[in-house]
Amino acid sequence: MAISASPDSVKAGDVAFDVTNDGNLEHELVVVKTNKKAGDLPTDASGKADETGSVGETEVQAGESSELDLKLAAGHYALICNLPGHYKAGMYTDFTVK
Repeated sequence: MAISASPDSVKAGDVAFDVTNDGNLEHELVVVKTNKKAGDLPTDASGKADETGSVGETEVQAGESSELDLKLAAGHYALICNLPGHYKAGMYTDFTVK
């Protein structure tokens, strides 16, 4: 259970996320504009992360790929999977838009 971004920073403007799910479970990619580190988002009692600041998301079935096209302003973003238990299991990473 992990998310990685390559590269981990891009220029502001149109950004295309090519999302590949190499796992055996359904996952999602939620892009959240926040000043907090990706692993420090507030969570509810079930462990689901607060998605305040979400600018887009896509769901990806096991073994499949998806593309998420967004127009992003400069700042810090958290890339997370917020399906039950996934965020708590470590499915998040930091992403910077310059």
